[in-house]
Amino acid sequence: MTNWSFFVSNNKEINNIEHLYRYQKIDEHLKTVLTENILYFCSPKDFNDPFDCQYLVTFKDCEEDDFKDFLTRVFKYSCPNYRIEDIIRKVEDCIALDMHKNQVFLKEKLKIYQNLIKNDIDKLGMLCLSENKDDILMWSHYADRHEGVCLQFDKRVIDERFLNRIPNILEKVEYRKSYPSLRKYNNSSEVERAKLTMFTKESEHWNYEKEWRIITHPKNEKERKIKYPEEMLTGIIFGCRITDEKKCQVKGWLKERKIKPKLYQASINEDEYALVIDEKNTNVKLNDRIRFN
Repeated sequence: MTNWSFFVSNNKEINNIEHLYRYQKIDEHLKTVLTENILYFCSPKDFNDPFDCQYLVTFKDCEEDDFKDFLTRVFKYSCPNYRIEDIIRKVEDCIALDMHKNQVFLKEKLKIYQNLIKNDIDKLGMLCLSENKDDILMWSHYADRHEGVCLQFDKRVIDERFLNRIPNILEKVEYRKSYPSLRKYNNSSEVERAKLTMFTKESEHWNYEKEWRIITHPKNEKERKIKYPEEMLTGIIFGCRITDEKKCQVKGWLKERKIKPKLYQASINEDEYALVIDEKNTNVKLNDRIRFN
């Protein structure tokens, strides 16, 4: 099992950001966020990127000790009944036969290891946030084609009052072109940090998202639903295509909140391909037949 006490973020950029954002469509999940102050931490298996949260490494520039460490972990997972002496002997035999220089052999063992740890990875809970509140693509992909909302969360409250409620961490995603080297996982004192690398690395194709992740380890489905401090939600941005009916529905869900978030409206910029976000024009024009659900 992962040692979560080790996961204390060392990211120096954490304290330089005031808000983090989450794009959402208007549905029952959003209703739960607004009326019950509950956030859902999904499994990595539900992500839309097949590369995300996978044990993907390159063997480039690896030395013999790196391969020994890798093969030891593979055999520990794949041969749970082996004694440690048997595993060490098996690894030494592979090295003596130069199997670590055989790319077909290594890729086969890597595939075995990926499949073995996939179940552990899928058990994780993740909440994806962003530094961006006005990214056109993110509004299109995650906020129902600009008909949804973008939630604004106070970064300070996340740090001081949310992260300490359960064993979890907040980490910024790093975007890169190539996979991390196997050497990243070699030093045993950095094993837990190396595991974290899997969950916070993505292809550079996604760098426009400027993503942050809160990662936790729920024991069951119930623990994926985590209550947040009401003051953590400081704003709601309505999409530029949102209907008056949906806007009214969201406002209805906010009626019982003691701490009301500010309401903003996104609109299309008149001069360039961009969105304008302000606190104006958040009123609705509806007849009396609209009901709050």
